[in-house]
Amino acid sequence: MKYRPEIDGLRAVAVVLVILFHAGFPTFSGGYVGVDVFFVISGYLITSIILNDLEDGTFSLGNFYQRRAKRLLPALFLVGFASLPFAWAFMDERGTQEFAESLVAMTLFASNVYFMLNSDYFATASELRPLLHTWSLAVEEQFYILYPLFLMAAWRFGIRTVVGLLALLFFGSLATAHMLVEAYPVAVFYMLPTRAWELMLGAFCAFRMRGRTSVPPGVASRIISVFGLSLILVPAMQFNDATPSPSLWTLIPTTGAAMLILCAHPGTAVHKILAIRPLVIIGLVSYSAYLWHQPLFVFTRMVSVHDPSAIVMFGLSVASIGLGWCSWKFVETPVRQASISRKQVFQYSAAVSAVLIALGGTGVLSNGFPKSGWANVDTNLVEVAGYSLDNHDRQVESWSVLREFTNDPGYTAWGNTADSELWFDMDDPRAKLLVVGNSHSKDMFNILWHSRRVNESLEIARYGAQIGQIPENHPIYESPNYKMARYVMISSQLFQTRGDTLMLEMVLKRLLRDGKQPVIVKNVYEFPQYRAGAWTLFDWIVQEQLTLGSM
Repeated sequence: MKYRPEIDGLRAVAVVLVILFHAGFPTFSGGYVGVDVFFVISGYLITSIILNDLEDGTFSLGNFYQRRAKRLLPALFLVGFASLPFAWAFMDERGTQEFAESLVAMTLFASNVYFMLNSDYFATASELRPLLHTWSLAVEEQFYILYPLFLMAAWRFGIRTVVGLLALLFFGSLATAHMLVEAYPVAVFYMLPTRAWELMLGAFCAFRMRGRTSVPPGVASRIISVFGLSLILVPAMQFNDATPSPSLWTLIPTTGAAMLILCAHPGTAVHKILAIRPLVIIGLVSYSAYLWHQPLFVFTRMVSVHDPSAIVMFGLSVASIGLGWCSWKFVETPVRQASISRKQVFQYSAAVSAVLIALGGTGVLSNGFPKSGWANVDTNLVEVAGYSLDNHDRQVESWSVLREFTNDPGYTAWGNTADSELWFDMDDPRAKLLVVGNSHSKDMFNILWHSRRVNESLEIARYGAQIGQIPENHPIYESPNYKMARYVMISSQLFQTRGDTLMLEMVLKRLLRDGKQPVIVKNVYEFPQYRAGAWTLFDWIVQEQLTLGSM
């Protein structure tokens, strides 16, 4: 397969967008589309490699897995080991336990499953998870395991059959993602079945490019390549946390990536841009840079009382690329070029994996690694009026009312089947109030539920939904509680979540059109998260003063 520098340039664009998004620069509110671009590139490259070998009759599953292991695992293992001491130093016991769990999941190629069950990619707490970004690697690793098996099985039936089956997978995956993203946004975001279509889009590019260095040149290619680049850059600046992802909207940047793969050949202006040496270098180190950026950002945020400044985050963004270069130069490249047998690759990979799993397992079983020094504070100092340092337990407990009421132990912020059922008593003369929103609406529901005065005049129910993700066709408008409610209370951190703010006007118009009386809850103050989200700054100040007072 002939080397294409513009592909590395496209990788550079993708990784820079993701890094700037995670750094918190508002201009790149949709920078996460860089991951979608990576998926398309991966689908293209992997399919091209496998196709060449299948056509030559030289494809070997063992050799394929060997190359993937040498390409992906060394830098991944390095970042895992390097993150351990910082997690131990800067996180409390619960934080290190969660880190240990994610370390095990990362090693087992299951990060996407772990984070699907334990986090929301766009939540504030996600900024404090050092290995959150490895979810996308898990998706690719799962793809690399299954995809060659599919191609080997289907190859005997001919190219047309293979492409036809891939088309079925593409449309099935895309349709599933788009239909389920509103009801199950976290699962759709993280899982391979709803991401496979992006990889398939790259695969189609590989089939289209078979035997060619590029699509034939011409004015059309020049125009398409410029349009393709704009389809990536514009969403990177216009999408936000309210844009359903992945969905039909995600076709915009992924189609842009496909256009560049097919049309950004030598002679086009876009090729000249993407093939410039600085972008190519960033593209070459993009994998390692991607691995380093999240731990750098997370651990810096943990040791900062206030959010790091834009200058600091930009410096860390540059540093992640610098670390990526070091990893590429001294780890990735030497391992890829090393003459070691397939058996040795698998043995070394298994041995290092076993060490990481053992370390992670120790952290899980010990409920977090033992602490010492300034990271260790007596968590039993405060036991007044039920106050506890363990805000995670308090957060879990705060769902108890709704979980008991709905008889659903897994009831959470949104995506609950109970929300589509009738909570109100039709014979109850009290006015009906429906509380709508994310976890903030849960807190408001709890307040109202425990208020004797409120319960004398109102019957209350809740519908969990992110305000920015309830368009005109959302199921909430067909739910029995919505139809019966006289008042609809919106409880969210409005004006802090861009998507909620953008959608608010439309939601209010719909409420008024349906004869509802809307109530908007003023933003409640949130103490800044500190120490991996387990402590707030308030907790830290209290503990610091009590520690000084006990000396």
